Amino acid sequence: MKKAGKSTGWDMVKKFKESHLSLSSKEETGMVTLSVKSKSLPSAENGVEKLVHKINEHMRLQDVKGAEASIAYLEEKLSETNIAGMQQVFC
Repeated sequence: MKKAGKSTGWDMVKKFKESHLSLSSKEETGMVTLSVKSKSLPSAENGVEKLVHKINEHMRLQDVKGAEASIAYLEEKLSETNIAGMQQVFC
């Protein structure tokens, strides 16, 4: 339970997001823009680089999982194919 006047870590994150962080995206291009307000350029740059790296890694892992699921599906369908010639086309 939070004591009156004491901020929790999540309160600070929420305040930072509301006052220092801005995100926008364009659906047509898939481009996401991240803006950070800070009095310290090196600090802001370091924080943004880490955040972008984590987001990119998360998206990469999602892409890998999707590709693996597609490959598994195709391999399953290939194993169901009894025609030897069709199997050779796909292998």
